[in-house]
Amino acid sequence: MFAAKSDSQSHTVRRHAVHPAPWIVRRLERHGVPAILGVCAGLGFAPTNLWPLTFGALVLLIGRTASRARSRSAAIDAATFGTALGVTSLGWIAEAFAWQDGIPAELAPVAVVVLSGYLALYWAAAFGLAHRLARGDRLVFALAAAPLFVLAEWTRGIVFTGFGWNPLGAVWLSVPDISLNAAIFGTLGLSGLTVLCAGLVASAASGDRHAAILATLVGAELLAFPKPTIPPDTAQSISVVQANIGQDAKWREGSRDRNLDQYLRLTRRSPGAATSRMIFWPEAAITERLEDNATLRARLANALRPGDLLMTGSIGGTADGASTNSVFLVGDKGEILGRYDKQHLVPFGEYLPFRPIASAIGWDKFVPGTSDLVAGPADTVISAGGPAASVAICYEISFAREVASRETRPAFIFNPSNDAWFGPHGPPQHLAQARMRAIELGLPVIRATQTGISAVIRSDGSVAASIPTDRAGRLNTSMPAALPPTVYARLGDLVPLGAAAVLLAFAFWRRWRLACG
Repeated sequence: MFAAKSDSQSHTVRRHAVHPAPWIVRRLERHGVPAILGVCAGLGFAPTNLWPLTFGALVLLIGRTASRARSRSAAIDAATFGTALGVTSLGWIAEAFAWQDGIPAELAPVAVVVLSGYLALYWAAAFGLAHRLARGDRLVFALAAAPLFVLAEWTRGIVFTGFGWNPLGAVWLSVPDISLNAAIFGTLGLSGLTVLCAGLVASAASGDRHAAILATLVGAELLAFPKPTIPPDTAQSISVVQANIGQDAKWREGSRDRNLDQYLRLTRRSPGAATSRMIFWPEAAITERLEDNATLRARLANALRPGDLLMTGSIGGTADGASTNSVFLVGDKGEILGRYDKQHLVPFGEYLPFRPIASAIGWDKFVPGTSDLVAGPADTVISAGGPAASVAICYEISFAREVASRETRPAFIFNPSNDAWFGPHGPPQHLAQARMRAIELGLPVIRATQTGISAVIRSDGSVAASIPTDRAGRLNTSMPAALPPTVYARLGDLVPLGAAAVLLAFAFWRRWRLACG
């Protein structure tokens, strides 16, 4: 008895000598692998655009989570993956904190991790529920994970005013044969199709012939989408102005006139120019209330030729004295012909939630000024004096359902923005959001920014012309033509949500067939 016990103890001692800390290995395997996969997946977004890493990481994640013994473990894997993906692709958000004196710089990375962790909850919900439904069947997991992910992404675009940045489908922008499917399914549906394909590939890799057939069919459908024939540009001449005024100079005391002079200088043309233009300035290019300042409007008129129209971002005012983030359409005599007030304001950017508490701890919004901005009325299309324009100011362009819901179909979308505080990675991602809206709606997008990237985007999402970051300049070109209304333009999120419902029903049916033997 004693000898046996001694041998057992000796064996235990020897085993621990070989593996001094097996729990470290288990922890690394449990959390390190999905974290590494998440980092790889995050590199698929702009500006790196390494979409094969995103798709490959997703295949491996689904193969791993589908084989987990418990749904809780699957959800934790997905949450770890989602957090790492968010930190990798959204790290530029920390740049915004450099412009906020009331927030310690040390909190910047914490904010990125907290936001990424919150977004990862939607990954966890989708994959955890898919695992519970699948009960070990990899094909059911693939069929369930895709529609559940669509529902999760749709929900995150609504909760807490929504965060629609970097939808998974945006990684396909560098593969037009796939990204053009957004004209039917929207970016939301394209995200679901990405998860479906990855899940079917993971299931096929385990030997499931049905999954291999389905993966081939879905992949063929994605690649076979017919490319639209882009009509020639319209006769409307346009100019997009990028003054390259840094965030530190934009609101500096005494810099207002100097900044305006920069925009006016870049706008003026030679006296012999005969063709009238539509001219586009970025978000808040004018940092005072344009409608209240006749002298300012006269200065604008002095830079315009007969027939010119200027669409500019400016601070606006309401009847009760509140401020708005607005776009004004100004005629060649300085008259205001149209106006749009931003509807979807950015929390902590343009208004401060829980202001008494936040102010007490020194937190303030990023936009200068002591008062919050207020939202404007819904469904505003500016059409006076020129082609009808749907306006989406800055962050609004990331909300597909809101841009698509305008009752009057415009000739183009105007997306003025200020990305000066988003570092090198934020502007390319913002441009990607605008390109996805062009594909979804079949409309050109004119994007005017303070420091870049300003661009003219065709109605198939391709970039016709652009000005890179940190450079002043003016784009002189013609307005791209719109395509006929796409399926997504007509039906919006009914398409991806309806497809998700059908696919989820199919997953339940297969689960029922398996249960019945």
